Amino acid sequence: MIFHQLRWAQPNDDRTAMLREATSFTLDCDLLHAGVDEMRKNTNPFTGGINFDDMNDLGEARVLDQQRIQKTFLESVSWRVLYDLLDNFGPVFTIKLWVFFLAFYVHLGSLADQNDSFFAPRKSRSDAVQVMALLDATLLVLAELGLLWHGLSQRRLCRSPGRFKSRVKRAHRLWTRRRFMSLIVGVVSLGAMVVVGQVGQNLCNLTPQETFSKNPDCSDPTALSFCAGYAVVRLFFFLLITRRTDIPFVHGSPKSLQKQRAWSTPDANLSQDGTNSAASFMTVVSDPPIGPIGKEGKGSAPFFVWLFVLLLCFAFEVIFVAPLVSGFSFSGFCGDSCSDRLFAFSADLEGFTVHPFPSECVACVLSVMTIYLLVGMTAFLDLHFLFYLVIGIGGYAMGEHRGLRNVASSALRHLDLDASTRRQDHHDTYSTISDGRAMECIFGSAWRLVWSCAVESLYEDCLISDAAANNMVHAARTFRWKDPAASQTEFAQVSQRFQRLRFRATQLRGGSWKQAGRSCCISGLQVRHGPRSNAESYSVDKVAAKLVKVTSAVQHTELMQVLDDRLIATTDVPGLGVKSGWQLLSQSSQNGGSGTSTPQRERSRGSSLNIAGRPLKTSPSRNSMAEDLLNLRNASNFPVELSFADPEGYREVEIVFPRPRCIYAVSFLTTGDERQFDPVCWEIDGSVDGSSWMRLQTQSGEFDTPSMRRCPVETFFVTEPWCKPQGSSLVKVDLQKIPAAVSERLCFFANSLRAILKSGDLRPGRDTLLDRKVGNVPTLTQVVPVYEEQVLLSEEFLCASDGRNSNLGFTISQAEDQWEIFARKQGMAPRELYNSFTCGELHEWVRQAEVDQDWTKAKEIRELIFEVRFWASQRSQTVSRTVLGAIQYHKVLEMLPSVQASPQTNLEGDYDAELARPSLKEMVTCHAAREHNFTGRFQYASLLLAFNENYVQGQPEENIVKVVEVLPRVYPLVLGELEPRPPAAKTQGKAGNQLQALRFAPGHYLQMMDANMGAFFGEACKVPFILQHFQPAGSDRRTVQARIIGFREHIFTGSHGAVGAAMADAEWTFGTICQRFLAGLGARMHYGHPDFLDGFWASNRGSMSKASPVLNLSEDIFAGFNVLMRGERSTHVDCLEWEKGREVSFNSASLFFTKVASGNVGVMRSRDLKTLTGSMNIADSFSFYFASVGFYLYNVVTDISMSAYVFIFVLLTLSSKSLDDIGKLDSLLAAEWVISFGTLAMFPRLMELTLEYGIMEGFIRFLPSIPGAVLVFTFMNKSIAEAVGSTMQTGIASYVSTGRPPANDHYGWRDCYFFYRESHYYPAVRILIMYAVYRSLAETFNVAALPMMVLLGTACVWLAGPMLFCPQPTLWSLRDDLSEFWCFVIGTPHAERSVNLKEVNLEERLAAQKDDATANLYDVWLFDKLKHKRAPMLARVMEIAVAMALLVVMLAVVFGTMVDQIRSVVLLVLLNYFILALWRVFGRPTILMMLSGVLWICAVPFVLNSQSLGGQYGTLLVAFILTFQALTVIEKALLLGAWVCLRPDPDCASMPESSIEELRQKRDAARRVQSYDAVVEYFYLNFMSYQWHLYVSIMLLAVNLVVQLGVAVLEMLGGLQSWWLLGSKLRGGCCRVRRPEYKPPGSDHDPPSERRIQLSGEREGLRSRLGKGIS
Repeated sequence: MIFHQLRWAQPNDDRTAMLREATSFTLDCDLLHAGVDEMRKNTNPFTGGINFDDMNDLGEARVLDQQRIQKTFLESVSWRVLYDLLDNFGPVFTIKLWVFFLAFYVHLGSLADQNDSFFAPRKSRSDAVQVMALLDATLLVLAELGLLWHGLSQRRLCRSPGRFKSRVKRAHRLWTRRRFMSLIVGVVSLGAMVVVGQVGQNLCNLTPQETFSKNPDCSDPTALSFCAGYAVVRLFFFLLITRRTDIPFVHGSPKSLQKQRAWSTPDANLSQDGTNSAASFMTVVSDPPIGPIGKEGKGSAPFFVWLFVLLLCFAFEVIFVAPLVSGFSFSGFCGDSCSDRLFAFSADLEGFTVHPFPSECVACVLSVMTIYLLVGMTAFLDLHFLFYLVIGIGGYAMGEHRGLRNVASSALRHLDLDASTRRQDHHDTYSTISDGRAMECIFGSAWRLVWSCAVESLYEDCLISDAAANNMVHAARTFRWKDPAASQTEFAQVSQRFQRLRFRATQLRGGSWKQAGRSCCISGLQVRHGPRSNAESYSVDKVAAKLVKVTSAVQHTELMQVLDDRLIATTDVPGLGVKSGWQLLSQSSQNGGSGTSTPQRERSRGSSLNIAGRPLKTSPSRNSMAEDLLNLRNASNFPVELSFADPEGYREVEIVFPRPRCIYAVSFLTTGDERQFDPVCWEIDGSVDGSSWMRLQTQSGEFDTPSMRRCPVETFFVTEPWCKPQGSSLVKVDLQKIPAAVSERLCFFANSLRAILKSGDLRPGRDTLLDRKVGNVPTLTQVVPVYEEQVLLSEEFLCASDGRNSNLGFTISQAEDQWEIFARKQGMAPRELYNSFTCGELHEWVRQAEVDQDWTKAKEIRELIFEVRFWASQRSQTVSRTVLGAIQYHKVLEMLPSVQASPQTNLEGDYDAELARPSLKEMVTCHAAREHNFTGRFQYASLLLAFNENYVQGQPEENIVKVVEVLPRVYPLVLGELEPRPPAAKTQGKAGNQLQALRFAPGHYLQMMDANMGAFFGEACKVPFILQHFQPAGSDRRTVQARIIGFREHIFTGSHGAVGAAMADAEWTFGTICQRFLAGLGARMHYGHPDFLDGFWASNRGSMSKASPVLNLSEDIFAGFNVLMRGERSTHVDCLEWEKGREVSFNSASLFFTKVASGNVGVMRSRDLKTLTGSMNIADSFSFYFASVGFYLYNVVTDISMSAYVFIFVLLTLSSKSLDDIGKLDSLLAAEWVISFGTLAMFPRLMELTLEYGIMEGFIRFLPSIPGAVLVFTFMNKSIAEAVGSTMQTGIASYVSTGRPPANDHYGWRDCYFFYRESHYYPAVRILIMYAVYRSLAETFNVAALPMMVLLGTACVWLAGPMLFCPQPTLWSLRDDLSEFWCFVIGTPHAERSVNLKEVNLEERLAAQKDDATANLYDVWLFDKLKHKRAPMLARVMEIAVAMALLVVMLAVVFGTMVDQIRSVVLLVLLNYFILALWRVFGRPTILMMLSGVLWICAVPFVLNSQSLGGQYGTLLVAFILTFQALTVIEKALLLGAWVCLRPDPDCASMPESSIEELRQKRDAARRVQSYDAVVEYFYLNFMSYQWHLYVSIMLLAVNLVVQLGVAVLEMLGGLQSWWLLGSKLRGGCCRVRRPEYKPPGSDHDPPSERRIQLSGEREGLRSRLGKGIS
């Protein structure tokens, strides 16, 4: 209560915020750690473990008794997660079902024999309405009953500890009311329709003729009325239940204060400089009162978007989906197979007459049911496909609104760095200004400093050459950022103080002629000495007119000889004092006129100069000017006084300040002369010492001055620091002449600046980057969690070979031009440096230098080795690249004039006194004693370390860092899983690491960076502007606009081969157009990208992610859930781009998708999902569905539809239905549209490419990527589907470390078998077997068969995909892989079978792990067989029931002749049993197992001929399948009986053995376990399980051999596979068995460079030695 009184005190009543005197607080630390103690015991949610969510619920319920700490919510086990999906996204599935019902209803009205109206259905539509009403009510009742049972098992209906009014209990009560309300509505409606309305009892097409009198207008008005009433009631209660509610979590402001605060406007006490008065102190910490979810900045957009998507689904289903099933009725389609022969045979059994269905009837009925199931899945899938279509359209429109058109296209693009033009048309948009002007608006007047630093960062990263860097900085009229200290004397700097100011006009309004007025080009200067200071005026009294007296005819003649026809002196006249360039003024000028005339401007003169009695008239024409010159020449009366104007003096003004002053901006007053003499172009210089001048500002574009004289121009021109006085005439950078990687980066950098300008008004001199004060720069903490990631590539790794090239050579092949730049910077040729590094010559030179005691040279060579390693690491996914990217923002902060100290880079680590080094223990102890006066001992702590700036080379390594802060802890930090497996698992690794770092994060905002990222300096300069999106300038914490801000990524691994390109394209598409559209729907989450988070909010709202094991494997998305649950926002911007890597190896990519898919099942089980979906309306539920789990369910349903598709045609063939029978129904079922329709998933990428690169370049980039993307994601989508299915079944979601190997990493067949045997290989084999059965039966029955090319192609990709993407196969690598896999397949087990009390279980002694070199096929699958030993009784019974049901169905649909062949297969099984007995007797020789395989191969033609089957392979194949399924059922039943009899205890090894009785019990338990393991192994061997796996493995060996042999031949023909998979640089020559190693451009016989000679100390024989050292 005290907390609430303090937090929500009224701003005008400080008494409510006062504490009583002598107030004390008591904290019970033991009670505080009670939940942690329970969590440390067990965190596995499936065994009753406590996790962080339970602790939060107990804390919110104020459970203070340690004995009452328990789980508040039981996560779903195994397949019960499907109930979670139904509970969470029931509205989504329900509305989608209704859309399909409506589409089917509309389609029935288009049939030829249907003559009814929409609201008066008859015939088929009358039947459809009744069936759909009954089906919907039945599904509703069943779903609600299942959900209530599921809720009871999750303790959602039970009494939980804590307050009665706790949030947890309120949510449970609300959920229970909804479920019971829906159940009551379903039961009452179903009963009313069936009992009262007789719905479904008088159908027109399904009821026999004799029970219902049919007529042409068949209809049942009563039943239809009840159906309509049910629809109204159902819709009403559905909308009532799914209405939007308040946000589930507290967002910061109580409801009682929502109407009292106008949080959307700045506080009245907020001053202009952004500070608050004392009266508003208690109000600045409150968050904005945000209402229900759905009003968070997105308005009604989700509603209209999803209405449009559902309309698209409706139209698609009416046209394509509904016609598929319109003719597939049980009576119509299966009438011939069932009705005529239904009562052909009967049998009497104890008074009952049984009419068995013929197999054709059963097969036909099952096929119709499966067709309806397939169409239902299609109706579910079209929502996903069409949503991709809407993402493409909507994301494109949002991108256009954000100004992303051609944002990344460098085609015909130049960077215009001319910032001198000041446009005076206020209607000009930001798209019309130059790039230099845009940078000036964003970064300030010193924008050239940013540009120079950005160019230098490109050069330091070896992306551009030295010449290109010079051209780029010269185009901006600035200098290279190599030696900024030396440039300070030549270039003006920000906040530099000057003594003098010089204004010089370079062009007057009158034109380019040399002309001048009488006084001066300006009449005064106005100077602002600071961005916020007022202008100070400096008057100009300078007069440019010179009086010349001509006293004689000689002087007159001399003067006439130098004057041209414009009255301008061409040379000096020393006698008269006339200078070259002076211009003669008229009499009117002498009297205050404007001066001489010009042909461009007209002016009137009121007087003339009399010479020799003839007036010298002024006239605007050249003829008049010639006449004036003639009158002057004819003058004879002397002396004559003439006035001349000095153009140089007229155009130049210099003022002196009383004291040195800063010059921020300059303006001027117009001249007193005519307007034609106003300056339109000028230069402004400043002088520090009065002698040397620095350029401050240049105006090269014509400026339009006002017409009034001696008045201010009212425009201030900001000075331009770091600008050259005489810059290059070329102010544009041609992006076509620099590398593509740099041009795209610079193009996006320049174009994205307009988006920042459009996002808000930037106050010049205050909000621009280089003018910001320290308090106006948002503080950011960048955290890089590192566990086992590669920090810097080692020399051994770079020199190691992949079988053909070194890893360094492969890295160079991806960036050949960058390696050349790097080598030239090191003073060596590219080939020369590569050879010296890979051949070990650099180490030889180091040793030689050490022998010669030349320590300087040895250090130089070591630095060269390090530079090579660092260059390669910067082009790989390493921690060093990430750290360097984070440092780019530090460099930006150091560049700011207001920042006095450099940002510090700290290291955060875990401290354990037992494991720490003695030196570290001493440092920690000394720090605690010195800083905190603590002399005690603590074992665990979190440490904050910093690099020691006083470290000297040669000191111990421990002195490199120093201790900054120590935070003692009670418990150790446990990351990841411990052995044994759960419940010993503690926290999710990455989330725990982030939480550990959060303790020391001082910044207002956070950025959690993965260890495979990077950043460009130019992008880092935009970070402060992006951080301002969190909170508007000049506001307080009540006006926070977002809690998470995401931005786009540049996937730099896109050039690392075909796999890297496919992964990069998918990641780029998701990070741009998909997240942009999801943000527009208000459903964007946090997906682990380098998002910015509100650090203050995250530190007291649940961190940045969740760390519970098993459930929070995908830890990042829970931060987005947390934001949405508290009514906050997660936005996305497109004007910032960070660099990130993705998996580039095929195996690592598959493992990555397996990991994220398994983690998403944990998301489905989490209570966060339930909490969120219980508070959303319908539109938000659709958005959130696709933002969380939709993509993964789509892959699962697609995978199931493939098997269902083949199964349908097998059943149709068994029911004697051909393709002609299907074609008569006008059905599209024969087309493989279910799978090929998935190509719409590529539509968003196409739209984003055309948006950012233009239509032509977008298609050029898109089309070549289609084959690789289709192949890669055909395989990866199967990985996702299998991972989701297996994790749903087992509940275990383990972290998978991909390792991020390079793209050239060659992997073996054995590794692929371990990775893909259950996920890809066996599903592909099953599909191929089903297709073989279908084709064989079609040939047997002499009917046409569907080719199913797409389906077969998919299965082949699952089988051959790993070999197609295995890099650089050779005949030698093929030999090694074949030998390794063959030894694995035929390897015999070596595990001991004797009783061992330490390793009781047989699976603990088997060689079944991938890392075990002795692993063999026998042990691998035996280990898999023994897993069920820990399964409960219910799971085993259900498994047997499913297997038995499948066998019964198979027996019901096949013909009797197929069942008759089972005896032949059984005979072969018995013969095989005899061979296996000999195999065991003779010590398991391989030859006998091969003999068994030969037996099965030779037996097939023998059985076919002996049974006179006439080559009917389909019949024999079905008999084989039936036999093996029967063996499976028998095996499972016998194993269940053995398990019941023996009751093996897998954990008996942990039983005590302190007494003889306990030892006897332990041995007896171990003996039972051994006996059961023996039974399992016996059935595993003799019931064909091992042989099945053996033959499949041999088939895989043959497939791998054929595929990789073909790929190897392509490699020998010209390196075609390497060219496609790894890049064109690795293609090599043609027709070569052993292709040469890749090397950088150059020759091994080139003369050595001076750097090599200097480092090696050799001058002769280098070329011969180099040739010997290279293979």
